[in-house]
Amino acid sequence: MSRLPDLTHHALRRHLADHLASWGLHPFTSENTYYAWQRTMLSQEEISHLNDLVRARQAAPQDPQADQAFYDLAARASILPVLYSQRYHYYLEVGPRIAPLVAQVKSLLDFGCGVGILTTWYAALFPEKRIVGVDRSQASLDAARQWAKGRGLTNLEWKPCALPAEPIVDLFDCIVSTHALFQSESDPGLPSEGWNSFHRAHDPVRQYAGEARTGIGARLDGLLSVLHPAGTLVLFEKASHLGRRVLLQRALAARDLYLAAPPCYVTYRCLDEMIEDGPLYLLSRLSPEVSYAWDEAPHTSYPQRLYRQAGVAAGWLRHRLPDRRVKIQHTVRLNSGETITCEAGSAAGWFAYGYLEASRGVRALIVGDQEAFSLICDELGVRERGSWTEAIWHAKLAEWRMVGESPEPEQMPLYENHWPVAQALWEDLPHRVVQREATHRDEDGRERHIEYGRCAQGLMYLYWANTFDQRQLVIVEQDRAELLRNYFDECLEQAT
Repeated sequence: MSRLPDLTHHALRRHLADHLASWGLHPFTSENTYYAWQRTMLSQEEISHLNDLVRARQAAPQDPQADQAFYDLAARASILPVLYSQRYHYYLEVGPRIAPLVAQVKSLLDFGCGVGILTTWYAALFPEKRIVGVDRSQASLDAARQWAKGRGLTNLEWKPCALPAEPIVDLFDCIVSTHALFQSESDPGLPSEGWNSFHRAHDPVRQYAGEARTGIGARLDGLLSVLHPAGTLVLFEKASHLGRRVLLQRALAARDLYLAAPPCYVTYRCLDEMIEDGPLYLLSRLSPEVSYAWDEAPHTSYPQRLYRQAGVAAGWLRHRLPDRRVKIQHTVRLNSGETITCEAGSAAGWFAYGYLEASRGVRALIVGDQEAFSLICDELGVRERGSWTEAIWHAKLAEWRMVGESPEPEQMPLYENHWPVAQALWEDLPHRVVQREATHRDEDGRERHIEYGRCAQGLMYLYWANTFDQRQLVIVEQDRAELLRNYFDECLEQAT
């Protein structure tokens, strides 16, 4: 049995952090800090070579050779810890969610294991398990093999494989695939029925074409051929985009796979950015006692309703909010001598907002709709009673110091939203009057819609939507309406 004291999430994260350090990986929360470190670790020639391969992947997202060339270079001893440090927080969030599932099986296949960072961690956690890592990058497997040998891990095997051309011959209790099924990270999946809908009709021809285009159909078939009839399939793909999620889920359902647990989204940091990824799927070939339905609705959460600005732009936009009414206001004085003033309220009869200003330079603004008022207060520490501890205040101020500032506040809108929830916010805009609109339809039925108009308190809005779940709502005050008119004209030019 495993000698790890416990499999609690906290213990696993601590154990994994030590493992990542042994690979030479470092955590970064700032893009500037990371790239400054990268320049000290890599030669200019190595950086240029990496950038060339990144551009080649972007130019040909469906080309497996471009993908493999990038990962072959990334496996070099000098480059590996630098490049994979970008994924440090990804490993730290995903690994501890998968490890308890590995504890329940005897054999594991890690498909698309890369250089084996998580694969070797599972092997170290569970030395009694048989674990096989497969990848199409031989250089990545060589790096994984060398690392495992140096740590005396004897329960690991490494095999080159590029499904479906190179089938796997074996049988496993559990198969794990993380960011490996989709050939392209940018493919949008299945389109919706219209620009104002998230619903997808069941079209077998379009589904088959999507599975073939992205490669998920052939890869799933290859993996299921080596999964035990009572086995478990664990998937964590870049499928938070609804079109990709529906394509993947329908492919899974068509192959008689059942949800053994509710799918779980995972949020992690990638340098300056917080990424909501997944979902994490736990799938079984046997019908579970408790069944879970496939969800084809957009994934929404209250944080998606919020718009943030920092620095000069935060203060400038706060003063531009029309009919601003303060509901809560208080001042906090820290033992360090720093003074923080917070306020929260409403504006234009539709907005909720919160503003924070610290004596040592931090300014932060969060804007949302009225339903988001409590969340805004929680995020900025605006409270009628009580306050955060000093340690929490310092941590929050440090987070806001890392938020990039806009160099041109006057170009920033009062509010902007790019999430699917923008559709519901657009529908709820009070006194909405459309002044200009256009809908473009491609020959294959795909649609793009854009409209510009007026809403409450003389505010001007622009709304953009298409059949691949992209939504954008932008709101400005009337005297900056020219920003939206110009954007509207630019979008029309691109559509034609």
